[in-house]
Amino acid sequence: PDLHLSTFKMGDKYVTCVICMAEYEEGDQLKILPCSHVYHGTCIDSWLLIQPQCKTCPIFSDTGVTF
Repeated sequence: PDLHLSTFKMGDKYVTCVICMAEYEEGDQLKILPCSHVYHGTCIDSWLLIQPQCKTCPIFSDTGVTF
């Protein structure tokens, strides 16, 4: 998947990683998916490792949207 990297800064529009449910903190390494959802890098890496062949965004996992 085409993931973009970002470093969280206070005031960014992202607040919480929905995989681990932790709020982002200054300096956290984030990954942005093609669907524009943002996660901690380690959280989304783990999520994608357990996915079958079709990689899905955790938010879209029930809808079948893949990337």
